Amino acid sequence: MKHSSGLDAIRGVAIGLVLIRHLFVEIYPDSLLAKLFVLSACGVDLFFVLSGFLIGGILMDNRDKQNYFEIFYVRRALRILPLYALLVIPICNLVGEPLLPFLTFTQNFLWADGRVGNPLTVITWSLAVEEQFYLVLPAIVRFWPTGRLLHLIVALICAAPIARIVLNHAYGDTAPAYFLLPARMDGLFLGVLAAFLVRKRQSNRWLNEHRRELYAGALLLALPVILMTWLISWQQVDGRSPLMQYFGYSAPPLLFFVVLLLVVTGEQGVPAILSPLCWLGLGAYSLYLTHRICLFLAIGVVGQYISAIALALSVLASLVLWRLVEKPFITFGRERFRYRDRDGDLASIRPA
Repeated sequence: MKHSSGLDAIRGVAIGLVLIRHLFVEIYPDSLLAKLFVLSACGVDLFFVLSGFLIGGILMDNRDKQNYFEIFYVRRALRILPLYALLVIPICNLVGEPLLPFLTFTQNFLWADGRVGNPLTVITWSLAVEEQFYLVLPAIVRFWPTGRLLHLIVALICAAPIARIVLNHAYGDTAPAYFLLPARMDGLFLGVLAAFLVRKRQSNRWLNEHRRELYAGALLLALPVILMTWLISWQQVDGRSPLMQYFGYSAPPLLFFVVLLLVVTGEQGVPAILSPLCWLGLGAYSLYLTHRICLFLAIGVVGQYISAIALALSVLASLVLWRLVEKPFITFGRERFRYRDRDGDLASIRPA
């Protein structure tokens, strides 16, 4: 698939929601902004849907290549590990977190029992979920019969709310439904479902010919999200209540799924006014890993304008890290490691 400014914009929205959550909502919990963006934590769900779409698409496009597993995991390592090792591992040593879970991307289990994590490291729970997702999805795409792949994807999406119920009862706490892969796989596999649908000629044609229905579906799915925002903001229901966890966790990913389909099947580019979102999307990974660190620095240095200064520091840090760390490793992965057909010929180069 060609590089898409629309997907960059979606990634920009996702990291924008995360930044609003951590730099504004949590700093000024009684503000009007905090009430309006009480569900800004669902930016992580948007990342999950987008990740499922991009990774699922790469795997489907290359499922018959002879070096399918090797190239996928090498490129993922080059995309994720350099910046992760540069930022997360030193922070773990600094705050006294056990290193092994972070090296094996199992740190989400540290907080699944309800233990409060350090703000500088707890954000990596979503990276752990995605890395665990990368362990299972390549095998599913490679070995599961293509004619039955859609059934499995839908089944796994539907299984997530059930997993949340089971985990809540098993642990006696709501934390597992937030931190563990089985409870969050609806967003990831909704992204995989979108990748599957746009690659099938018949479903792709339907999506392009029925965009009005997609817009209507997006508006309809926005209603429960708006309702949840109102209920939580005005304390009509707790965000950690069983009802919210069992069903509320699935509402934003379903909305993001339809919005993603609208973006990837549309022919129009991103309007110029939204171009900053594309820029944010390019630096989303470094922004995600650095914004808590920058907030900590801003709190230690200044007593006011904390959020604005932390945001400025985060953007500056992400720009530097993208240029010096992320982009060189991504380019190296694309140029050095290529998929090969079974007869040994090079396949087309896919984005890492």
